[in-house]
Amino acid sequence: MRRPSYSYQMDRVRNSTATTAARRYILDIYLTPAQLEAFYAGSVDQVSALDRTGRRLQFPLASLRPHVTHAGVRGTFELGADAQHRLLYLRRC
Repeated sequence: MRRPSYSYQMDRVRNSTATTAARRYILDIYLTPAQLEAFYAGSVDQVSALDRTGRRLQFPLASLRPHVTHAGVRGTFELGADAQHRLLYLRRC
């Protein structure tokens, strides 16, 4: 039995990832320092938020860590998820 060439395998990978488009959600997040203390104490590990179209999203609070300031977390964020609803990215808009 002949094995497929490397380029054929790469084309299959490229085509499978091209059909898996990221879903984008826009979130306005406001978390106070007191609310973030629960995360650092270990009692909270998920955030539940509404996007601008009214969909409720749940994602790990740890993904907001790069955006934490002394005032908490404030701002508009773009969340990307794959077709299986796994978090791909969370970035400030």
